[in-house]
Amino acid sequence: MNRSRFCMGRAMSYRAETDLLRYAISLANDTYGLGLQIEFEDDDIGDARVQLSLADGVVSLQVEVKRWANHIDTELLLMKLSRKSPIQGIILVAQYINPKMAGRLKDAGLQFLDAAGNIYLRQPGHLLFVTGNKEQDLAHKEGKTAPVAKALSAKALVVMYTILKERAALQWSYRIFSDKTSVSIGMISQVMRNLEQQGYLAKSVSGETHILQPEELLQRWVAGYMDVWRKFRSHERWVCHEPFWQDERQLCTSTAVVGGEIAASHYLNYLNPGSAMFFATRQEVEAIARTFRLRKARTDFDPGYKVSFMEPMMPKELLLGDDGYAHPLLAYAELIASKDPRNIETAKRLYDRYFGY
Repeated sequence: MNRSRFCMGRAMSYRAETDLLRYAISLANDTYGLGLQIEFEDDDIGDARVQLSLADGVVSLQVEVKRWANHIDTELLLMKLSRKSPIQGIILVAQYINPKMAGRLKDAGLQFLDAAGNIYLRQPGHLLFVTGNKEQDLAHKEGKTAPVAKALSAKALVVMYTILKERAALQWSYRIFSDKTSVSIGMISQVMRNLEQQGYLAKSVSGETHILQPEELLQRWVAGYMDVWRKFRSHERWVCHEPFWQDERQLCTSTAVVGGEIAASHYLNYLNPGSAMFFATRQEVEAIARTFRLRKARTDFDPGYKVSFMEPMMPKELLLGDDGYAHPLLAYAELIASKDPRNIETAKRLYDRYFGY
């Protein structure tokens, strides 16, 4: 691959990150009287460091810019950063870090600052922790505004999911894309344009579109899955007496797409599923309820194995991964959304196997 062909797109992405870094540092210095300075190697944001001058010396911290850190699972973020270098030697820079995430990062020892003035710095004999400042636009000297996280619609998430699942989709015509996803051409065009403006996509000299930041795009989509798609889960709560999914032949009797813990178990052979989740139409829900003798639960504490259903947000062909199970992307997002520590650990394994960018 000729790296020089993508320099324009990469530079566009780096400029946005560099602007954010410089703004956050300047705001922290002006607000808290700090002496933070940025060091670049060949003007590369990937090698940036922040120097903090203290009375007893200078501390140098490795910079990690994650513009949409607020949309990334915190535990996954901590895991990935700890693999690069010791957490105590890193400073995370983001557009906004909410109070809950700030508390978790502080507990983990990860220093941070954002464009709203939230900050955590801890060095021997020095502590600064400010949180609760609300998200704001990132204003530049030129009067421009950096892209901010916009609310994602269900259809926009279908577009994002498709380009993460099928990299060739970026080269499809919008007509073909629309036919395969049931998303309007206008929506596809709008989402692609927004992703390009936000530095996730870029066109090469040959005119082909490529993903610049697959990891951040994935986490952005997962946040949308949790905030938007999960609202399409059936409000009916079902339980069964026996884990019927242990017999794969029984699962095959349904036309619904199996997701969640069962799909993750299929891909990893690691998790022993304790519940079932299906992407299913109303007719498929009724058929599964009859076949496996499900009963409606009156409360969350009714005894039995939990079974949940989500309305398919796209054509069935897009939902599928291997052997009729939901694609690993969908299994991963559902595990993260569950907030179950056991599922989070499984999600990390799924990430390493399928999405280790």
